[in-house]
Amino acid sequence: MNATAAPIEPPPLDAHDSDPVLLGWMQGSPPPPDKQVRFDDGGMYTFPKLRWAYSNIRRLVPTTNVRRGGGPVCVLPRADRDDIDALTFMPIGGSVPMTWAQSLAANYTDGIVVLHRGRIVHERYFGALDAQRQHIAWSVTKSFFGTIAASLIAEGSLDARAPVSHYVPELAASGLGNAYAGGAAVAEDASTVWANPAGMSRFTTIQVAASVSGVFPSSKFQNDGSLPAFGQSLGGDGGNGGESAALPAMYIVAPITRDWAFGLGIGVPFGLETRWDDGWLGRYQALQSKIETLNVNPSISWRINDQFTLGAGVNWQRIKATFTNNGNYSAALANAFSISAAALPTAMTSTAAADRSATGRSESRRA
Repeated sequence: MNATAAPIEPPPLDAHDSDPVLLGWMQGSPPPPDKQVRFDDGGMYTFPKLRWAYSNIRRLVPTTNVRRGGGPVCVLPRADRDDIDALTFMPIGGSVPMTWAQSLAANYTDGIVVLHRGRIVHERYFGALDAQRQHIAWSVTKSFFGTIAASLIAEGSLDARAPVSHYVPELAASGLGNAYAGGAAVAEDASTVWANPAGMSRFTTIQVAASVSGVFPSSKFQNDGSLPAFGQSLGGDGGNGGESAALPAMYIVAPITRDWAFGLGIGVPFGLETRWDDGWLGRYQALQSKIETLNVNPSISWRINDQFTLGAGVNWQRIKATFTNNGNYSAALANAFSISAAALPTAMTSTAAADRSATGRSESRRA
């Protein structure tokens, strides 16, 4: 009986070996095809290409310049220290101490600035980043600017009810141009049932809002070096496993009296399905994987006076999961025969492949 060992995955590149400059990403005009980092093929989100992409995001996707304002530039004074790299600490869950310099490499750091009492005491850049280049901050941006905005509101320097475009005119043409610091309290349509049920009491007539979102995923498998075992055929690549879906949502608000209103929201908060061709290589792991949800959200609102309203709602959610795959009976038989072969003078040299569909379904409900 022959058995094929699974290929050993090479260890991931460390910070040095994944350095974008060392790897030669996007160098030359034009860069060689195997050294290009692109948006359209998703390569900018894959490691190690993302290390170059995150330091050059403006070369890959549309962005907006936001002027710094007319005030003077505040230059941060420097008080550089040469002892920070040698500082040691024990990582969470670790058993070996680590220096600050080692932690920067372990986290694939592109750049870092440390301030102490308003002075720069430590500044480092790696890979494709330097002091003049801008690095994408993703959702951390919200944490920074949310904290800054809250401080300015507390000081009275920022009006929480003013639109974003009042302070950042460059965003006036985007959806953010109509966003308010207190935007969740604005009841523009019946979808306030979900976002802020207290806003329902602002309506004096029945309001209805509905939407349908289309999801068109693509999921493809590429075999790279798999070998058949136990006389079985490998199977195909499964085709495109992504399944399109429509995700509907509907909201209705009905005033009961001048001060009371009832609302109901019905929607599909999330869900996804993959379905692979019969007989594909991964049939023993998955054929169909499907998650379906339904959320029902009844809410009520009470106007206390012209300045204050209260709202409350309950979410009832049903989740249905379907998972199917083929049972690998030939592998089970081969394993049994290999055990028997140790005690018998002869061993079976091959087994026939046998597939049988196995299906599992589960449902859960929560409120």
